Amino acid sequence: MRADTGSHWNVCNMFRNKRNFKAFAFILITCVIYLCIKRMLYNTYSPVLFNSCNITALDPWDESLRPFLKKPLRLPCEEKYELFYFRSDGQLYMNTSVADKHGLELSTQECWFQVIRRMDGDLLLKMLPRQQLQLPMEIRGHIFRVTCNECGNNITLYDMAHFNPFFNEYAKRDSKIEAESARKPSIIIFGLDSVSRSHAIRNLQKSYAYLREKLQSDDLEGFRKVGENTFPNIVPLLTGKSQSWFPHIFHLRMHTDSMPLLWNESPAATMATFFAEDRPDISTFNFMKSGFKKIPTDFYFRPYTLAMNEFEPVFGKKLGKPTWDCYGNRNHFEIEIDYLKSFLQKYNKKRKFAFFWSNQVGHEHFTSVSRGDEPFLDFLRWMVSETDMRNTIFIVLSDHGFRLGGASLTHIGRAENNNPWLMIHVPESVTKTYPKLRTHLKENSKHLVTHYDIHQTVLDAMHGRGFEDKTLVPTKQYVVPRNVFHPIPDDRTCLDAGVDEIFCTCVDTEPLDVHSSLVQSLANFIIKHINKIIYNPSNTCSRIMLLNITEAKVEYSKKDLQNLHNYVFKNSSEEFTRSLDQDTGRYTIFINTFPGSGFFQGTVDFMSIGKAASLEDQMTVVGEPIRLSRYGNQSHCVDDVKLKTLCYCTDLL
Repeated sequence: MRADTGSHWNVCNMFRNKRNFKAFAFILITCVIYLCIKRMLYNTYSPVLFNSCNITALDPWDESLRPFLKKPLRLPCEEKYELFYFRSDGQLYMNTSVADKHGLELSTQECWFQVIRRMDGDLLLKMLPRQQLQLPMEIRGHIFRVTCNECGNNITLYDMAHFNPFFNEYAKRDSKIEAESARKPSIIIFGLDSVSRSHAIRNLQKSYAYLREKLQSDDLEGFRKVGENTFPNIVPLLTGKSQSWFPHIFHLRMHTDSMPLLWNESPAATMATFFAEDRPDISTFNFMKSGFKKIPTDFYFRPYTLAMNEFEPVFGKKLGKPTWDCYGNRNHFEIEIDYLKSFLQKYNKKRKFAFFWSNQVGHEHFTSVSRGDEPFLDFLRWMVSETDMRNTIFIVLSDHGFRLGGASLTHIGRAENNNPWLMIHVPESVTKTYPKLRTHLKENSKHLVTHYDIHQTVLDAMHGRGFEDKTLVPTKQYVVPRNVFHPIPDDRTCLDAGVDEIFCTCVDTEPLDVHSSLVQSLANFIIKHINKIIYNPSNTCSRIMLLNITEAKVEYSKKDLQNLHNYVFKNSSEEFTRSLDQDTGRYTIFINTFPGSGFFQGTVDFMSIGKAASLEDQMTVVGEPIRLSRYGNQSHCVDDVKLKTLCYCTDLL
């Protein structure tokens, strides 16, 4: 009783404090408003989201893309092998052929190693005291640095970061990991940023062919993105939820450990887990976010990427500061693949979950991903010949197509942006045990599929419940994550699939004259909307103005009277209906702005009410305007994800 009384007294005291009461009231009111708005939005979804999708494959060789299909420059880093390597006995050795190639002789050098440890969080590393290197030897650290000086002087001949797959101070004990089987397979997700299905067919021809012919992978043509860039697509893939579920991550910048990521699911306790992502500056959970406080998976690539940038690499000579393409003489993409190889070798025939994500190979330029074709093909061949894949599901996918500048500004380029790459290899052991799985997967390759569905598929497979035949669940008026090994309705809608309205492709559009007065009004309305977003009293961001309109299109939906079902009037006279039919619809406008040479896509719902109802026309921006051109350092003065793509800093005027 005393404890209860004391507790009640504390609550009462809290409300006697006006500041605490106001804070509590504010939070309560905010939550109520949020729930009301959410409910209102649910009740006023655009008819576009209810339209079933007719999946039509895009032409990868569309004529409009020809000016952009240029072979990328070769990278200066093409060394295939490291100077040091580990054998299966867990000992470190020197690769003498590589040493001879670079004119290095170990007997004339003094070498040391330093174990590199991750500090508290995702940002800092600590170098432990250096120890003499005497080959062969065991290195008791997952990440380490090797430095070699010429005997008798301080001339550094070698200085590089390495990883050790045989010792991992962060991994769970091997005895905790169960064997893989047809019912409980391993799952490997190999992700490439900014690669549409068409992009893969054009630029990864050898890898694509190997996946289709050797691995018998299914190519899911109806795969669609659910958000604008990487984060809003990867979050549904790894958690099954929209990014809006995690405001504490996105806005308050709390650590991401608490997110229900696939490697945090209960089956992962008996699986070896892996997460690798390059580009630590823009990585999914670290760009304008706080990342992980604790190591998230057994094998975690980020500490190694940070270590590579701690010091300038040396191999016979100084090799210059690392770039995002090259670490010394080696390509970053191949180094990341080597890290995955070491994981797959270490846990061969053991149950594992791996999420590999490469940003750099496809992110920066329209055709740069073609440089990854040979390394990816080599990896696929290695995986087939050197690992046991009889109980491994292999998924290759992307978040979206190429998104910024160049070909993405063309009509077909924008269509490709919504159609990321997805291929799935299911081993014969699984398809023999569950014969209907193959039939469903092939049928679903022509249906609308999203990142939510891949999450559900992987989650079911991790729990060992993903393959038994299921009855078809009809299309719903809310998001239904669907296992691609089970039937998916052919009349599926964007709403059922979790695709945001602005990215929904399940509707036919008509081109418009960019000089029409209506299109001009809509473009200026988008400009006004952007200026409202970026305005602040200190004038950090410059107001933007319309330079010109490059393209406009409209989507009409069933007389568009549905757009008005919550509006204030109920007049359905023939005159009123005819007025609505003329212009009412969803308009997508592409505009150039200044200053900053911005190129934006904006979507506006327009209700042509006009004189027939003696009311003003109604315009509503759908979602937020999307930046399609690069912005570089133009928004350096703001530190907000939303403003970064919109702001042109006034100090640049």
